[in-house]
Amino acid sequence: MDAMKNRQASAGPALLAKHGSSLPHNVVIDLGTNGPYDLSICQHMVRQAGPSRQVFLMTVAVPRRWEKPNNAIIRQCADSFHAAWVHVIDWHRLADEHQDWLYADHTHLKPAGAKGYATLITQAITAVNSGSVKGTS
Repeated sequence: MDAMKNRQASAGPALLAKHGSSLPHNVVIDLGTNGPYDLSICQHMVRQAGPSRQVFLMTVAVPRRWEKPNNAIIRQCADSFHAAWVHVIDWHRLADEHQDWLYADHTHLKPAGAKGYATLITQAITAVNSGSVKGTS
């Protein structure tokens, strides 16, 4: 895990490069909450992780002008690969369904939200690795 407060999506490629061949089999990329997300950056990160791994792109839930465009970019990025190793995890949908998981800023997670977030990721990874999900979700 390599998490940091206020990280911009543009930092993603350098992070993946830093970890290089030590990246785990399942790579979860959750960027785009703190500002605009560029399609080329997303595609670069997916290529860096490579087809020998399962790559999971998280949608964002943040009441900012970039939320909708970033979620569209995340989905477009996954779709651009047409690959069984690139997946979308829809955090936006789940957070929208469970507003009580979020603090008043509608972004940061309460303990129940952190548990729901972790469960969502675990379920997605388990489904893909068990073979019950193919391609983007």
